[in-house]
Amino acid sequence: MEALGLATVIFLVLVVAAASARRARGGCGCGPSCACDRGEGCGCGLFCPCGRGGRAPGSAPQDPVRLRLRALWREHVSRTLAFVVSSAGGLADAKAVSDHLLDNQKDIGALFSERFGPATGGAATALLTDHILIAAELVAALKGGQPTDAISGRWDKNADDLAAALQRLRPAWGAAREMLREHLRGTAAYVQAYLRGDYAKALQLVDDAQAHMARFADLLAEKWD
Repeated sequence: MEALGLATVIFLVLVVAAASARRARGGCGCGPSCACDRGEGCGCGLFCPCGRGGRAPGSAPQDPVRLRLRALWREHVSRTLAFVVSSAGGLADAKAVSDHLLDNQKDIGALFSERFGPATGGAATALLTDHILIAAELVAALKGGQPTDAISGRWDKNADDLAAALQRLRPAWGAAREMLREHLRGTAAYVQAYLRGDYAKALQLVDDAQAHMARFADLLAEKWD
C-alpha cells in the first residue's frame, strides 16, 4: 500500500509539472494547446479542448454548443484519469471520484436532452454509464492481472451501440464508431501505462486522448442543429 501511495504521489506531481509546462508554452494548461496537435497559432482555427487556448489570432470564436461539448468530453477524460489513479492506488476518495465521473455521463446526457428530447438524453446517459462501469471492471482486471478479453468485448459492443444511436440521430455522425473505438484503445493504453509505472507515457497518452475527444466533440457539433 505504501508503494502504491508513493507511485500515486509521483504521478500527481508529474501531472502538475506537465500542466505548468504547457502554461509556460502559452497554452491554457489543460491539455494539448490545439486540437490539431500542431500548437497555438497554427492557423487551423481550433481551440484546445477547454475552449480557452490554442486558437489562431483573429479566428472566429466557436459556438457555445461546440465549447460545451468539448468541455464535457474533456471532463470525461480527466475524470476517468482521476478514477484510474484513485482506484489503482486504493485511495479513500475512490467512491467520490467514481460518482464524480458518473456525473459527467449525466451531464452529457442532459445536453442531448436539451437538443433531442429526454428519451434520447436518457438513452445516452445509460449507454455512457455502462461505458464507465465496464471501464471500471477493466481497470480492476488489469490491476489484478486477470483476463480482459470478455470485458473488452462488452466495452466494444457498448461503444458500437452508442455509435449506432448517434448515427440514427444524424447519419453524418457515422464516423463516431471508429472514433469511439479509438477512444477505448487510447483509454486502455494510458491505464496500462499508469499501472506499469510508466507515468510520463501515461501523461502523453492522456494528452492524446484529450485531443482525440476534442475532435469527437467537433464531429458532434458540426451537425448538432
